[in-house]
Amino acid sequence: MDLDKYLELKKISIRKLADSIGYDFQYVRKIVNRRLMPGTKLAKSISKWSRGMVSEEDILNQGVITLKEEKELLRKIRDERKKEAM
Repeated sequence: MDLDKYLELKKISIRKLADSIGYDFQYVRKIVNRRLMPGTKLAKSISKWSRGMVSEEDILNQGVITLKEEKELLRKIRDERKKEAM
C-alpha cells in the first residue's frame, strides 16, 4: 500500500509518523510527497511502524515525482475540471 494512502486511511499526520519513527518531519514529508527516495533503513522503519501494511518494497518502489511532472499533472487536472464545469 502507498504510504500516503495508508496515512490518509488511518488518519495519521506526517508529523505523527515522523515523531513515531524518530525522523525529521521535513524529511518524512518529502518521502510521503514523493520528493525524495528513502533509504532502506527508513523503509524498514516505516514498514515495521505500519505493521507491514506499507511494505519496504512499496516505499522503495514508489518513485519520485519531479516538480515538472507535478505541474503537468496539475495542469491536466485543471483542464479536466474546466471541461466538466462546461
